[in-house]
Amino acid sequence: MAPSVSTVRALLAWQLPPRALLASWCGGLSVAEALGIGSWLGLNLWWLLLGLHSSIQPGDPWDVRLNATAKLFGQMTAPNLMLLFLPIPRTNVLTWLSGVPRNRLIRFHRWMGHGTLWVVLIHSLLYYVYWGMTNSFWINFKDWGEAAGGANNLAGSLAFFCGLVLWATSLSFVRRRMYELFFRCHVTCFIGFFLLSCAHYSGAWLYFTPGLLLYAADLALRGVQMNNITTVTAATIEDASGTATLLIRADKVLKHRPPSEVWLLVPSLSRWQWHPFRQDVLASGGGDTLKCHVKQYGRFTGALLRALRQRRPLAVRLSGPLGSEVTASGCELVPPASWRRYDTVVMVAGGVGVTAMLGMLRAMLDARQAAEAGSASAGRMPRAVVCVWTARQAGEFLSLDSSLLAAASAKDGWLALHLHLTSSREQPTRANPRAVLPSPSSRHLAHSSSRHTSSNTSSSGLWTDATASQLPGVSAGPMSMAGMSPYCWSMLRPAQPLALSALQLAAVYSLTFFGAFCAALVATSYMQQAAPWQGGMVTCVLISAVATGLPAFFAVFPVHQARYLSAVADSKQGGTAADQACVAPYEDQVLLHSEACVLADGAVVLPGSTTGVRIREGRPDVQALLRSAAAKTSSPLVGVYAGGPASLMQSVHLTACSLNGEGGSTRYELHNESVEL
Repeated sequence: MAPSVSTVRALLAWQLPPRALLASWCGGLSVAEALGIGSWLGLNLWWLLLGLHSSIQPGDPWDVRLNATAKLFGQMTAPNLMLLFLPIPRTNVLTWLSGVPRNRLIRFHRWMGHGTLWVVLIHSLLYYVYWGMTNSFWINFKDWGEAAGGANNLAGSLAFFCGLVLWATSLSFVRRRMYELFFRCHVTCFIGFFLLSCAHYSGAWLYFTPGLLLYAADLALRGVQMNNITTVTAATIEDASGTATLLIRADKVLKHRPPSEVWLLVPSLSRWQWHPFRQDVLASGGGDTLKCHVKQYGRFTGALLRALRQRRPLAVRLSGPLGSEVTASGCELVPPASWRRYDTVVMVAGGVGVTAMLGMLRAMLDARQAAEAGSASAGRMPRAVVCVWTARQAGEFLSLDSSLLAAASAKDGWLALHLHLTSSREQPTRANPRAVLPSPSSRHLAHSSSRHTSSNTSSSGLWTDATASQLPGVSAGPMSMAGMSPYCWSMLRPAQPLALSALQLAAVYSLTFFGAFCAALVATSYMQQAAPWQGGMVTCVLISAVATGLPAFFAVFPVHQARYLSAVADSKQGGTAADQACVAPYEDQVLLHSEACVLADGAVVLPGSTTGVRIREGRPDVQALLRSAAAKTSSPLVGVYAGGPASLMQSVHLTACSLNGEGGSTRYELHNESVEL
């Protein structure tokens, strides 16, 4: 890397003081992020000063000045709304172009959301004051676009109230503790704010359009993918720690590159709630099994663990993996994996926050194996990796992949694994009882008996008669579950990809913008013969429907429908699409996979072996680990990856900042791999 590029990158990544306060409030603030926020604030200030200069003249009476100022703050929503929605799509072209992960981009949405609603608050309150001081409050407040020169004041007030509810339920302590309340209010109040704002001022749709068109393309891609239903094919639960590991079958064309995340919906628990999970590995090297780790924190994760304990086939809908959109050979829509830039990598994780780290470690192991096999695609990889994993219960360490445990015990020593038990209530020498929810398939998991008793299929109430014919020894056919949507695909299949090619993605975005343009032309002609509030609402509804529907029906659905029909035909003929891993009921006493790690004598070891990693008590000394890693490398950069609870993230963040501030020859680049609700 050229020195100038390295220097600029270091300068932009520099964390601003007061670091402890900023770390606890927003996870830290870099120079690059501060420049982005400063540019946004500068734009608002420029807009305000320009508007005041042009709308207020010397000698104007106070009521004219107040009215003009209130109107100006309404106009200031234009640049804010144009920028507000750009970071929110999960499949985001901004992520592909900038390389900034979505969990960092979404912070700008939150910051700009606060600023936008402050502008809306001032705009509304100034008008309320103006109406009150001119003795016309109720006349103007209840006006539905008849006495205010085309502005619908009542719709504006209702939009303002929707914004207040959206704002209050989006505060971090509400969002994290009452996610269901936040989710429902966020969706319903935004729709109300959007529609009523367009009714308040018919030209408001122009403010919302830039970001929402990107979101419309994202919805077109995800909306079709998430209609596919698959099942959890195997799961294990560690009762003492309240954690679970689950496997979900993935189509062979689904591409993956860690770290990435998937969003899951479990119809039996909720038909509306989608929850994000970091993804560990895509087993068997490209399109076989998605592996996720879950820890019980709230009602949803608790209900999910209870459902898994019932040993019934659990239907799920999946969106993603996100952050790894490699759509065609030789065409990558995201930059190369960040860990490839470093000779030395240090990973610090807490609890299930290790999931992203395990995925990256598995990718590094695969790259090393490819290099040993002489593959030209192996690419650059770290020479030394230190992974520190802390947990409150020793059973959480059983999520460790045995191949990684073997790599940590190998003689080449590229991977150093440190396991720390932070709870004083449990001794690491005790092996915790583990509830095993068996696998339906011996192809990927441990060998098991092929018997399937009638009680397994009839007592669950989830199986149709057609499904019974899918059990071993019975002819194959379309696989379905009772309760699946009759309006879309009704056959169980592995998780499907968002898109199959870069050409398809280009078609989706092209049709989204073309559809919005055509809808705007039609709506403009209607607005000439309708009331302004009617024209505004019709415009926003028409653009939203066409911009989402056109790419969904012409660029996404036909591709998925063709694949679905091919799978149905293949299933009826007993082909590979009739793989029983999606539908067979759980059997008894089958481990999650044949190479599961076990606890023995205060260590995590390979089954039937003494090879393993000893569990240490107490919290790790992160600063000492970082210094040690820097001392063993000649590279000026050390990649630091952190994931887990907020306290751990803050500690790693401040430690890396402190070491960078010492002015040494080594710089620590911090990567946040936590998924924050």
